[in-house]
Amino acid sequence: MAKNVVLKQSDIDVQQGSKNHPTAHFESGSYGAAVYHATFTNPIAKSGDWARGYAGLYNDNQAWGMYTIKSSVDSSRYAGPLPINRNYSFRAWMRLDSEGDDRYSGIGLCLKVRTGAGTVEEDSSYNYRQYPAGYTVWLRSTTPDEKTDLEPNSGHVGTENYYRNYLIIATNDNVDGDPISTPTGHKIVMCGGGDEPYDQYYNKDGRAYKSHKWHRVRADLIQAGGGGDTINVYTSSAGDVSPGNEVWELVGTKTIQPTDSTIYMDPVGSNIHMGWCAYANEYKEARAFISNFEIIVEDT
Repeated sequence: MAKNVVLKQSDIDVQQGSKNHPTAHFESGSYGAAVYHATFTNPIAKSGDWARGYAGLYNDNQAWGMYTIKSSVDSSRYAGPLPINRNYSFRAWMRLDSEGDDRYSGIGLCLKVRTGAGTVEEDSSYNYRQYPAGYTVWLRSTTPDEKTDLEPNSGHVGTENYYRNYLIIATNDNVDGDPISTPTGHKIVMCGGGDEPYDQYYNKDGRAYKSHKWHRVRADLIQAGGGGDTINVYTSSAGDVSPGNEVWELVGTKTIQPTDSTIYMDPVGSNIHMGWCAYANEYKEARAFISNFEIIVEDT
C-alpha cells in the first residue's frame, strides 16, 4: 500500500485543459494558493497544517485546471498503462467557500482521466459546465444547464439546484485530446450524504452539502481485471480525525461496463492520469480547497 503519495509541488503536472480558462487565472497562479488551516472558519486540525486553495480573479477571468501525478512518482504507479488487478482508494478533505449567488467553484478527485486541451466551442462556455474526460468525483456547485435533474422530487424542478453544492460521480466521454465537455445526465451520479438543512424547494432530497465546511471524501476505484470498473464514494461521519480514524459511509456508486466504449477507461491505455482538479469563477467569493490528498493502492 502507498499513502500520502503527493508530498511536494514538484510531483505534480499542471494540465491546462481549457484554452479560455487557464490555470494562470487562479488568484495565486497555476498551482493555487497555500492556505494555513488555522485561518479557516470551522478548521480541521488533525490532517496537517496546510490546504491548497483555488479562487478566480476579477475581470471575467475564470480558471480551470487538473493536477496529475507525474509518471516518475512511485515508478509510474498513478499513470497508464495500469495493471488490471490493481485497485485505488482516493481520499481528501474537500471544501467550498461560497457566498450568496456566486457559488461557481468546485474541487474534484481524478480517478482515471485524459489530458489535453478542450475545443474552442466548449471553452466559450462557462468553466462550471466542464468536466474532464474519464472518471472524476466532485464537490461542486451546479446549475440547471448541466443536463441533469439534481433534485427530481423538488417543488421547483427547474430551479431547485441553484447555488447548492453536491458530491457528484462523473464518467465523461473517454476521448483523447478533447477532454473538456459537459456530460449528459446518465453519466452523472448524485451522491447522498448531504448535510444542508431540508428545504422543500432547494434541498428536498437532502443531497446538498454545506459551504464553509470541510468534508472528508473517499473514492474507491475497483478494476475488475479488465472486466469493468466500479466507483464507490464514501464520506466520513467522524469529524476532525486524523487519517485512518474515519467512519466511512457509502453515499454513491457507479459501475462502468467495458461494453460502454464511450466512457470505459481501459487500464492498458497510456493516456490515463490520476490526481485532482479545480475550477473557480471570477468572483473571489467562490473558492475551492483540498487538503491531505492521498491514494491507497491495493493489488488483488
